[in-house]
Amino acid sequence: MWTSLTTILALSSFALSGVEAGEDWERRLWNGGGQHSTPSKKCVVPHKKNTDDSAAIVEVFKNCSKNAEIIFEKDVKYNAWSPMSWTALENVVITIKGSLHLPNNITAVQQKVATNPNPPSSYAIPWIYIQGTKVHLVGATTKEGGAFHGYGQQWWDIGNRTLRPQLATFNVTNGSISNIKVIKPVAWGFNVPGVNVTIRNHFVDAAPNNGTRDLTVSFPFNTDGFNLAGKNITLDGYYGHNGDDCVSVVNGANGIVAKNGYCGFSSHGLSIGSLGRNGQYHTVSNVLFQNWTMEGAVYGAR
Repeated sequence: MWTSLTTILALSSFALSGVEAGEDWERRLWNGGGQHSTPSKKCVVPHKKNTDDSAAIVEVFKNCSKNAEIIFEKDVKYNAWSPMSWTALENVVITIKGSLHLPNNITAVQQKVATNPNPPSSYAIPWIYIQGTKVHLVGATTKEGGAFHGYGQQWWDIGNRTLRPQLATFNVTNGSISNIKVIKPVAWGFNVPGVNVTIRNHFVDAAPNNGTRDLTVSFPFNTDGFNLAGKNITLDGYYGHNGDDCVSVVNGANGIVAKNGYCGFSSHGLSIGSLGRNGQYHTVSNVLFQNWTMEGAVYGAR
């Protein structure tokens, strides 16, 4: 296995226990947000009850791919029942005031994953592929807004790890992700292979409803918060419960700063890799982890 790892790994103010979790951390988490200008052109995404909204969503992104704000309306539960590709975007703000929901049916998801044309990431094929320049994905500070729902609990209950989707890839140059919530993802969350990306105030709930870290009927395998593969990426503000890495820095990453976070449930904490799989030559360089707290995590950093 040939792996070149020139990583500057710093762990500052790293606590493994004694965190005051819960409301205090959540309150601190939502005190920030991404900074960007909002284009004057507004495009509202339509929704039809009991109908797959994916085709209509994609159509809006095609018609508003430049110099526009694309708005998912408040209190609307969008049915993202098919994989989507939002590409060739330029100076676009994606404002998610409502929420997006994957199919609440394992077979339906597997059938879509088997034919998903989106470019694969490090571990799986993303359900949503976002690509462009000056793209800002903006969630909400309300409890329900800015959320992606994966309905992963039913997958975890039966230990199904076949044809699972990764939630999203954010392949953007000069962009940001802020105030996004990932609720019960099937597996991996966000893959970020972009350049010059800022991520703020990210929330992940990938803890099963039927147990604790030490006594659980189900386990949320591979529920990574972020897989960072890009260049000049800053993550500032993360709160999550999951069954794998909060942040994984993978092949090709350079100039990564991840700070001010909390990892709970049975997390694998902060990771470099996986690298060198099947004897491949992989590199990761210039990585800083700062001010993270672990509570009940299997690993702090590795």
